[in-house]
Amino acid sequence: GGILMLASGQTFNDNFIMNGGNLSAYAGGLTNTFTGTFTLNSGNGNNIFAPTTNATYQMNGVISGDGVMEMAGVGNIQIATSNNNITGGVIISAGSISLGGNERFDNSNTFVVNSSGTFNLNGYTQTVSSIEGAGDITLGSAGALITGNSGNQTLSGTISGAGTLTKTGSGTLTLSGNNTY
Repeated sequence: GGILMLASGQTFNDNFIMNGGNLSAYAGGLTNTFTGTFTLNSGNGNNIFAPTTNATYQMNGVISGDGVMEMAGVGNIQIATSNNNITGGVIISAGSISLGGNERFDNSNTFVVNSSGTFNLNGYTQTVSSIEGAGDITLGSAGALITGNSGNQTLSGTISGAGTLTKTGSGTLTLSGNNTY
């Protein structure tokens, strides 16, 4: 896929279909709001969201599909709507994905949070199928991360905040970071 560059500070009401490629904003510091649906297809690589420095993608429409959603920018993606089901999984390679309410992703979603990435629960609850990586998890004041890892995964980044982490499932979740939650 190619690169779609968007002006920052815009509202997009259309539906988007990504077949791999990169969605990027070329000016930082502003919010792009997406009210239509996002369909992420597999087959042509990851579907990469790359907001620039201090830019935010406010996702108000449902995100679904069999492709991978990868956050690779240095900004933030705010997930405002619930029932997002990305069966290819979610990867946070850089920047952050933050929740705008409880259970924004379907509980069958898998998450990988790499060393330059942050998964920010913002004080909300999220259930995931599995979570791993070297990035950070921010629970917030009352956030709850519930993971049903059935395999063996490691979280080596920092888990912070006053919230909780609950592990269910038959696998082992190893926490090796400097956790403060």
